[in-house]
Amino acid sequence: MTNKNKGGRPKSYSDAQVDYAIEQAEKQDLPVGVETVKPILCTEFGISSGINGQSLEKAILERVEVRADQNARDLLEKLPTEAMDAAGEISEQFRHSLVGFLAQTFEGLRTEAGAKEAAKEEDLRNTRARVRDLEAELATRDQAIAALEVNAEGLQEKLAAKTQEVANLRAQIEQQSRDAVQTDMVMEMVKEAVAGAINDTDGQKPTKPN
Repeated sequence: MTNKNKGGRPKSYSDAQVDYAIEQAEKQDLPVGVETVKPILCTEFGISSGINGQSLEKAILERVEVRADQNARDLLEKLPTEAMDAAGEISEQFRHSLVGFLAQTFEGLRTEAGAKEAAKEEDLRNTRARVRDLEAELATRDQAIAALEVNAEGLQEKLAAKTQEVANLRAQIEQQSRDAVQTDMVMEMVKEAVAGAINDTDGQKPTKPN
């Protein structure tokens, strides 16, 4: 009987032959592997020494696992009923203990997860509150800046008005100064004219008759 590998190529040895080779290696207290099984296959069944080592190793591992499962089943069948019942009770007790342990572990993990979630939610609430405080602080600051800008604009307008007022006063002073100079010139001319008129009058005094 020949088997096919996953690639579709038929193997040159059967599972039964591999089982036999494994048994022979175990009887000789040899480690089960390609190095010990392959020579037995070649010697006992005339298998070519050119067989693929990786495929044979995989086949050996599969057959060792199958043989171990079968051996365990054979041993279980040999157990007396009392031993099976005792084993069942032990299994049930172990199952009960395992379920209790898993339940406690799960509850502990759930409680821990709940505490962590609550802590995260608290941190999130604190962060949101801090963000709101910062936003309010920024809004207050923006309002203060806007008020300062308005005050600055008002001060600039007042400064411009005062500057214009000073310029007007200076212009009035300059005008008054010019008017005062002209007034002084006119007064001087009047004085000179009056003085000249007086002098002319004195020079033309009438003579007494003889």
